[in-house]
Amino acid sequence: MRLHGFGFGSRQSDTPAEDARVLLMVVVGWVYMWDSRRVVRLGGNGRANALCVHQEDLYEGEPAGVIAWSRADFLPLKGNRYTVAICSICSGNGRLFHSIVDNYSVGLPNKVYDTLAGEVIAEREGIVSSLCFHAGKLYDGGALGVYETLTNKHVSERSPINALCSNNGILYDAGDNGIYETLTGDNVVSPRWRSLAMCSHLGRLCDARESDGVYDTLGNRKILDYNHIKHAGVLRSIMGRPFLLGRSRISAIHSLVSAKYSIVKRLEPNLEQYQIAMCQ
Repeated sequence: MRLHGFGFGSRQSDTPAEDARVLLMVVVGWVYMWDSRRVVRLGGNGRANALCVHQEDLYEGEPAGVIAWSRADFLPLKGNRYTVAICSICSGNGRLFHSIVDNYSVGLPNKVYDTLAGEVIAEREGIVSSLCFHAGKLYDGGALGVYETLTNKHVSERSPINALCSNNGILYDAGDNGIYETLTGDNVVSPRWRSLAMCSHLGRLCDARESDGVYDTLGNRKILDYNHIKHAGVLRSIMGRPFLLGRSRISAIHSLVSAKYSIVKRLEPNLEQYQIAMCQ
């Protein structure tokens, strides 16, 4: 299924041009790529919750921490006493941020971190499902609505928030009851299924809807049906070659990221090798 009006380079080539942009997706913990013509499983470790691109590298948040895929290894996270689940991750103003839910300490607030500095920059009583950098400010959205993170200003009480996205100068939030312009409160689409992830791709807002597909949000038009994503179960080595065995229909995409194909091409060997190591 082709996303009309989105340019990805040559139609004749099976590989996108290096300067083309592709969509990266978290599907059942694995990293997939869609280039408007095909969906390809790149690999990973099967535990991803969220993705972001930061300084030409792909970062993944997962239950055990944050992985930098240029090194295919976990970052040493400062300031976290316990193993925690990374709920969201984003890049802005040269800094990397992530939010956590504490799996072990009942009653403690959830936290937002400056990832590489290891500093807690905000605490919330409810889960923080999404982080987004917009107009020079970091925002967080979750069980209690949307906050301007560094000032703790409560900008929207609409909840729960599953995803935030900045597109063409407007901040959007997606929840169980539709997609809104966050700062004005205007409803832009009321989908039949709730939206779990959003991103800005080639100037357009895109969202992934539960049990449905990926949409051109403002046009309310499906651009990728989940039937086109064939999630494979177990990877096995047969006569020295890796094969993915088993197929299952997916019902959700939990993270969408627009990225340059040159980044994907450089990191694909790490994602693939990690997948083989995890599945064999």
